[in-house]
Amino acid sequence: MDKIAATRRKGKWTGRMPILGYDVDRSGGRPRLVVNAQTAARVWEIFRLYLSLGVLLPVVEELARRGWRNNRWITRQGVEPGGRALDKNSMWHLLTNVTCLGIVSRRTKPTP
Repeated sequence: MDKIAATRRKGKWTGRMPILGYDVDRSGGRPRLVVNAQTAARVWEIFRLYLSLGVLLPVVEELARRGWRNNRWITRQGVEPGGRALDKNSMWHLLTNVTCLGIVSRRTKPTP
């Protein structure tokens, strides 16, 4: 767990799928998250919509009307997952993700 915490303190990305608003930069050793200005603006708009509407489903419907989708990325094996329509579940994960707020979390072992 200490290695994961140290890696995250250095700004390295230890996850698989990048969060909407970020890209994974694989240059220079370990991958790290970098802000994608275009999709980050969309994330801000999603938060604004949610704050103005106050309910998740109308936000999902508005984003579907706009045709907004999740990130697409390329894995090390060359597979391109992602690019699906934003649904209620993915919106909930985005709105509750602390990384969008610039906070890096890590799992800790439960104390006995």
